[in-house]
Amino acid sequence: MLQNMHHKHIVAFKDWFESDSEYYIVTQLATGGELLERVCQRKRFSEPDAVLLIKQVLSAVSYLHARGIVHRDLKPENILYLDHKPDSPIVLADFGIAEKLTHTDELIYSTAGTPGYTAPEVYRSSSSRRGYTKQCDIWSLGIITYVLLSGRFPFPTESREAFLKDVASEKPLFQNVYFKNISNMAKHFIGSMLNVNPSRRPSVEELQRHPWINTSDWKNPNRVAQNRHEAHFVDLLPQVKSGFDAVGKMRQAVDMVKVTNQMKRMRSLENVSGMLEEKHVLYPCAREDYGFGVRETRLKTMQSVVLAAVSNRERILEYQASSQHFPSH
Repeated sequence: MLQNMHHKHIVAFKDWFESDSEYYIVTQLATGGELLERVCQRKRFSEPDAVLLIKQVLSAVSYLHARGIVHRDLKPENILYLDHKPDSPIVLADFGIAEKLTHTDELIYSTAGTPGYTAPEVYRSSSSRRGYTKQCDIWSLGIITYVLLSGRFPFPTESREAFLKDVASEKPLFQNVYFKNISNMAKHFIGSMLNVNPSRRPSVEELQRHPWINTSDWKNPNRVAQNRHEAHFVDLLPQVKSGFDAVGKMRQAVDMVKVTNQMKRMRSLENVSGMLEEKHVLYPCAREDYGFGVRETRLKTMQSVVLAAVSNRERILEYQASSQHFPSH
C-alpha cells in the first residue's frame, strides 16, 4: 500500500526485502522526533503554530481518503518531523493497520486503533456489526487537535467501556481552564470532528476550508489579541507541557494493557507447549495415529514456534519495556 503513495506529508516508501519468516519495509528516514515531543521543546507555541501542523496532517489524510485509504491509527506518535530544523515538515507514518477500500461506501468491521484516539463506532463495530467508514480518521484528528492545544484528552479513560460511557454522556468538551484562551473557531473546528455521529462529521476537504485553518489572522503573527475570545496568539506551551505527563501516562496505561494481554497469550502458549511435548513423546509409538507425514511435520513446526516464543518471553518483554521512550517532564 505504502509503495503506491507519493505525498510530501506521508513517509516515503524506499524498498523492501524478506527473510525466511518476515517482511521488512525500508522507509524515508524521519529523525526529527514525534509531534508532541517537538512541540514541548519549543520556546513558544500558539494557535497559529498548531494550525500550521494540522494543515499538513489534513493534507496527508486528504490524499489518503481520496484514494480510499483509511489510516485507522492517527495519533501524535505517528506524526514525525523529518529533521531537527525549526521549519521541518512533518510526515504521517505507520500504515500497519491501514485499510484500502474497494468502493466509497464500503464498511470496515475489524476493531483497530489506539485507545484515546479511536472513534467510538470502531469499538461498537464488533458487537453491532454495523461497521464504520473513513470518518473514524476524522475523530482521531479531532482528538489530536484537542491534545495539541490543551495537552489533555477530552475523554481520559483507560477502558473501552468507560470511554463509550463518557462519550455517550455528551459532556461539554471545552468547559475547563485549558480552553479559556482558545479561540471559538478552534473549538468549533474540534467539536465538529468529535461528533458521536460519524455521518455528521465534516470531510477532510471541509476541514481544509474551515475558518480556523484559513483565517487571515494567522498572516499577522505580531497582532496582539484584543480579548480572551480572540486570544489566538496566547502562548499555550505551559499548559501543553503540564499535560504532557498525562498523555504519557495514558500511553503507558495502554502499553501495560498490551503487555498484560501478551502475558496471557504467553501463558496460553505454555499450556499448548506442554500438550505438544506430551504428544511429542508419543511420536515413536504413534506414527500411524499422526500419519508420520504432513500432520507430524505441522505438529513439530507448531511446537518449535511455541517453544521459541515461550523461551524468549523475558527477552520480548524486556524489549517492549526498553522501547517505551516517551519522556516525562
